Amino acid sequence: MGLIRVRDTLRKWMELQTVYGKDGTPHQMNYDDLAEETNINISLLRKFMSGHANVTTRVQMKLAHRTRL
Repeated sequence: MGLIRVRDTLRKWMELQTVYGKDGTPHQMNYDDLAEETNINISLLRKFMSGHANVTTRVQMKLAHRTRL
């Protein structure tokens, strides 16, 4: 139950974030951006966000630290 809330909160947080590409154009944060900023494997992040994998406490802490959730 708790991880479902984390996923929902993380999705909502990402919707509010604007990041800038290498060419300087702004766009809404996506999983690739989050994976790069948190140094989390994109494959693991996608599996976690889709509900197909649980993540370790260490990964949860990386996400929480970056997003301030």
